[in-house]
Amino acid sequence: MTGGFEVGASADLRALHRIPWLPPPEGDLHAHDYRVEVIVERATLDSRGMVCDLDIVEAALKDAVGAIDGKDLDSIRPEGAEAVTVEILARWFHQRLADAILLAGGEALAPTTTATTIKGAGTVTDGPFVETKEAFGGYYVVEARDLDHAVEMAKLCPAPFGGVEVRPVVDPTTNPF
Repeated sequence: MTGGFEVGASADLRALHRIPWLPPPEGDLHAHDYRVEVIVERATLDSRGMVCDLDIVEAALKDAVGAIDGKDLDSIRPEGAEAVTVEILARWFHQRLADAILLAGGEALAPTTTATTIKGAGTVTDGPFVETKEAFGGYYVVEARDLDHAVEMAKLCPAPFGGVEVRPVVDPTTNPF
């Protein structure tokens, strides 16, 4: 990462797997050693002067490793996959750790009354979504010069079934909300 901050955690494990379409020994149940590295990046430090709470990330990583260390990876094989490949294992770790990483370094958003909404081909309106059928599908944290810059960046975000809502992040030291 250029010009930002990053912290990380790592763990080693040994797990079993087989690649059924390959001849032995790969086609038979065999062990592999893996090293899992988790890197969390931020452009700026949070209000605590941290990238994230590394204890939360490390605990989640330990829990995830404990679930498969010494075990047959077939237990995490997704439906339709013939075997657990390194790519599938990486996706499994990502799914297991994503919530903890957000918790470890998440930010509070200002209320919806501060929102600017971008819909369709770039229609910009003040205020939040008014339809009640909309669901929160995810978020990006970006650094913008001002609201106009944030709106331009929001227009680049994929939102095929709704829109993008732009809101400031709450500064807990000066929270006016």
